Amino acid sequence: MSMSANEGMQSIQEMVDSTGTRRGQVLLLIMCALCLMCDGFDIQAMGYAAPAIRDAWSLETAVLGPVFSAGLAGIAIGAFALGWLADRIGRRPSIISATLIFGVFTLCSAFAQNVNQLMAFRFLAGIALGGVMPNCIALVVEYSPLRQRATYITAITCFFAIGGGLGGVTAALLIPLVGWQAIFILGGLLPIILAISMWAYLPESAQWMLRCGKGEAAIRSTLRKVFPEQQAMSVDLSNSHVGMQRAKATVVDLFRDNRAVFTLLLWLVNFMNLIDLYFLANWLPTLIKDAGLSLEIANLATGALQFGGVLGTLALGRLIDKFGAYSVLITGFSIAAISIAAIGFEPQNLLMLFSSVFVTGVFVVGGMPGVNALAAGGYPTFLRSTGLGWGLGIGRGASMLGPLLGAALIARHWMASDLLLLAAVPAVVSALAVWAMWLQKRESHYD
Repeated sequence: MSMSANEGMQSIQEMVDSTGTRRGQVLLLIMCALCLMCDGFDIQAMGYAAPAIRDAWSLETAVLGPVFSAGLAGIAIGAFALGWLADRIGRRPSIISATLIFGVFTLCSAFAQNVNQLMAFRFLAGIALGGVMPNCIALVVEYSPLRQRATYITAITCFFAIGGGLGGVTAALLIPLVGWQAIFILGGLLPIILAISMWAYLPESAQWMLRCGKGEAAIRSTLRKVFPEQQAMSVDLSNSHVGMQRAKATVVDLFRDNRAVFTLLLWLVNFMNLIDLYFLANWLPTLIKDAGLSLEIANLATGALQFGGVLGTLALGRLIDKFGAYSVLITGFSIAAISIAAIGFEPQNLLMLFSSVFVTGVFVVGGMPGVNALAAGGYPTFLRSTGLGWGLGIGRGASMLGPLLGAALIARHWMASDLLLLAAVPAVVSALAVWAMWLQKRESHYD
């Protein structure tokens, strides 16, 4: 196609921006949302099952800490490795294989006979789980109109919290009836079925294909699966090659072009927010049960953490669109520090317990999409999966210290109220780190 013939034609992103939301994009959003729902269900599953496993196997409470952390260690490895791999082999194969593999090993967890087997299965499932969220977000971003990008990210990450909340309801209903294995059987079968569906319907990122030098026919065929024929065929691929020479991203790129401070602060926010999320997700059912409440109440209260996250995801997304991510996240993490500490004040007061847990979910779980939106907007296309993967990987890897620290302090007979007061500290640090990111952005703008 001649240069004159290309005049007036659009790049892929310009076509996405001008076309709006089409049926193919809606289908992509649904599949990625369901994928994150299974992700949220599975990550929370061990916390819901832990009190029943402890009683069934006659374990000391502190023994559960390494099992919790094994899953998080796997998630960290997967976030690093599969984010890097997706920038090389594509979003589609990375998402499908990760979903299938974590489903298989979650199903295997139901048949574990001892702590070591359970720890191994959770670690292997975690490796695959680590690749799900960053690659789903990257794929959605690359099919999102710029003006709706935050809304798209908010929509799919909301389902992470929905999955965790539904896990609490499911655990409260099924564990007393058929045992702790039920939560892993359900949590394993659903992603396996979803992976088969995604193999048939999930498209590859056309922008990734272009930057990796894939053929024009293959790129247009992919675009036709998502957009009308006329728009797909009218895209000027030759004018969309910006950044192609840097398609193979490395972690070093995260620190180039004045991205070093942004990257380090993003890692700190991910670490602090996720250390709170995973400490609460894993230990809260056990702490509430040991406070004298039933396992059903403990799992429902922990489910309120995730349902609060659903409201937070939706509400904070709108507030971020209006006021910006920095001010909303600074305020939200500050409120979370207060609500986390309040959970342990009077656990027998169910209204206070559920309210404190719910508000914590609004800002801790609900704050994740805001942090992800900051990351997605802060990196170019060729680096996006790597940036998101390393950010979540650093956060999830370091946050495995939360369950281990919880186990060590429980072994030293710390009270639940003291543990939860300590858990408020990372929320304060998250607020300060986002504030520092805002200061750095303002200074670079003035420069």
